[in-house]
Amino acid sequence: MLHKVTAGGRIIHMEDKEIIGILDGLISKRVNESEIIEYKTNLFDKEMFGKYISALSNSAALLDEKRAYIFWGIEDGTFNVVGTSFEPFNCKLNGSNELLIPWLTKMTGDFEFEFRKIEYRGKNIIVLLIPAARWVETKFKGIAYIRIESQTTTLDKYPDKKRLLWKKLVQETFEEGNAATAKTEKDVLDLLDYASYYKFLNKRIPGNNRDIITMLLNEGCITNELSVSSVYNITNLGALLFAKNLEDFHGLSNKAIRIIKYKGINRLEAESDFTFPEGYACGFPRLLNVVKNMLPKKEVFENGIRTLRYAYPEIVLRELIPNALIHQDFMIKGQQPRIEIFDDRIEITNAGEPLIPTNRFLDMTPISRNEALARMMHKLRICEERGSGIDRVLDAIEKNKMPALVIKSEHSSVISSVYLYKSWNQLTKEDKINLCYQHCCYLFYLEQKVMTNQSLRERFNVKDMNHAVISRVISDTRKEGLIKGTAENAKKYIPFWA
Repeated sequence: MLHKVTAGGRIIHMEDKEIIGILDGLISKRVNESEIIEYKTNLFDKEMFGKYISALSNSAALLDEKRAYIFWGIEDGTFNVVGTSFEPFNCKLNGSNELLIPWLTKMTGDFEFEFRKIEYRGKNIIVLLIPAARWVETKFKGIAYIRIESQTTTLDKYPDKKRLLWKKLVQETFEEGNAATAKTEKDVLDLLDYASYYKFLNKRIPGNNRDIITMLLNEGCITNELSVSSVYNITNLGALLFAKNLEDFHGLSNKAIRIIKYKGINRLEAESDFTFPEGYACGFPRLLNVVKNMLPKKEVFENGIRTLRYAYPEIVLRELIPNALIHQDFMIKGQQPRIEIFDDRIEITNAGEPLIPTNRFLDMTPISRNEALARMMHKLRICEERGSGIDRVLDAIEKNKMPALVIKSEHSSVISSVYLYKSWNQLTKEDKINLCYQHCCYLFYLEQKVMTNQSLRERFNVKDMNHAVISRVISDTRKEGLIKGTAENAKKYIPFWA
């Protein structure tokens, strides 16, 4: 049985067996009352009730714990399981007609409480799960409280703790949040594809589970639940990277990658539409194969060996897909990362406004919303060092004479589009301007050269006799403010930002 009082959405449901596992650990290790643990036998004064909740919530945040607990039915000090007659779901406070649950709405802040009633060792136990404060202090009647060991007091009496709490409230990242809580060692190893971590790094899988758990702890993929070493939380980082199935994690299923293949060059008819369920790291090799198998390809002979050549260079997919995953804004709800395949292009979409201008992705150092995710994807050799991935993409596009990479921002998303080869006559005026600018950036930034009419003719596969049409493209691109002549020679060009 449970009851939730909602002013946010951070409680992750725990099964009875998970709560029992925590109780087993607390009692067997004789974990005393603390900043995040309180034991009671029956209901206590309603004013103290509110102060306890505020104090425990703020203390959990201060200690980097995800939640605090009040247990009714456990004797403090003796750890005897005595049970309780406390019934929070129909309890009236101090002889009044005011019910406990509505009274709790006096609490403010971005949090969600959950009462649970369980049977433990033949006794009724009530548990109140109290999420750690997030973004703002948890207050009772406008006052924030804190625990000093097992004592409850106002936060204002401890300015150093208040400053530290505020620092912690604003610095938690999505990656540090919990995707699943109170899991056993077996649960963790069943839910996460830990073997892929060792495979990516060309390391042998340890022969014992303890070493694997230690690795997951060190990499931030899991955390300990309280001081009970045998109970773990799986972080969003751990699930996003190594989930065998993201559907197993509440709140992350809509972060799985959606792959759509269309008939033609528009979205009128989908040939296939499905969601790839695996984590971004462990599933990446399979994801890449799924996408490649949907692309146009042909058999060619290279050095006498028959091989498949895909319409798009593989390096483009290897860089743009992880890039989209790393830079997505996880706080935007209802938007999956998408890979859409058309007859003439691939579009890769991630949620979030771009943090740098879309026409400066080559020369400006990328800013990542998700540093831990980026670090791990690089460590596992799935993506390149910061900023070098887009270099490789543009290099492949240049060498394969493909249209320009188009990166645009629409509807709080970033869309990267890669096009199949187009002849001069198939290119629009906008296509030609984009290609001219990108070619100029490529030469200046990667080759330390300047663009000329001749270099652009070669890029467009236009004959020398048609230099006038290339001059018009250069003129149009200059009018858009994307390129400029060098100081030494007006017929040599560099990007506007150079």
